[in-house]
Amino acid sequence: MLADDLIANVGSPEDALYCGAFADLARRIRGAQRFDLSPEMMLSAFTVTHSTPIGSQLRALSLCKFPFRSTWFEWPGGFAGIASKRTDCEAPVPKRMGALVDADDSLQRGSIIWAWIHPHMGINICPLAITFDWRAEPEPLDDIAGNATWHERASEADWRKLAVDFPRIRNSTRQDVIADNMRFGIILNPGMQAFMDRASKVSAFGKLMAAAVKDIEGEAPLLRASIMLLNSRNLAEHRPRSISPKLNKSRARTGKAPLLDYTHVAIKLSRALGARAGMAADARQPSRLHLVRGHFKIRASGVYWWSPFARGAATGKPIEQRRSVSV
Repeated sequence: MLADDLIANVGSPEDALYCGAFADLARRIRGAQRFDLSPEMMLSAFTVTHSTPIGSQLRALSLCKFPFRSTWFEWPGGFAGIASKRTDCEAPVPKRMGALVDADDSLQRGSIIWAWIHPHMGINICPLAITFDWRAEPEPLDDIAGNATWHERASEADWRKLAVDFPRIRNSTRQDVIADNMRFGIILNPGMQAFMDRASKVSAFGKLMAAAVKDIEGEAPLLRASIMLLNSRNLAEHRPRSISPKLNKSRARTGKAPLLDYTHVAIKLSRALGARAGMAADARQPSRLHLVRGHFKIRASGVYWWSPFARGAATGKPIEQRRSVSV
């Protein structure tokens, strides 16, 4: 787990390099509720992020909240099953990624800090953070990059390029894209202030900032889609998972940091979706019930996930698909 690796690196040479940022983030992770998002969960979120029109996401977003004021999410890298466009050695696909979310009482407004680990390059903490406001009527956010007002400077060529590069923008109105931009901002990571003061004196500081923006530019919408899935009333099933006290005592005797508890969340298809999928399956070559693609439905009682593209056999006892996410 990335959270455990971060805690284990407190006081390490890397922590000294980052001027104590590991110790600061580790302290905050210990006080947060922790979610471990499975590859299947992230792949579903990836689909929502890249193919669902922004207007649909915004309508669901106002009904979605983070589960706690302080929440740590982590997930495996390379979950999408497609080759990364970033193959340079400076930015390989991480082994795991994590995000610490601090929200206010609304559980819809706050900030997000990212960290990640590479197999041969160790742990990194992003020097930038994201501010967010996912309420129906967002207020101005702290934003050193001018993300919320980008549309005021954008030319027609800028909009055309966005439509070509991003399917969700191509299928959305400009008004929805602007409303989406206003819900995110970029700020300096408060826990990295000492490191930033030191790094700002280096000639390559500008490149560091540009790389940091590139590292997190697509992460906020992806995490947002994950929260929408967790808020879907017909999907989530929570199961607490506690680390054995005996195991942590054994680790303490060898000088290792204790492992942290988490909660497992199973995502499964409803009976109605299972029945529909069985009817749609090829009787000659039935396949196990599985979710291909889905969309959100907004009801007075909340947000629901619905899949018109579920396929599979449902003979005898309905086959239940579970997609796992540990929290």
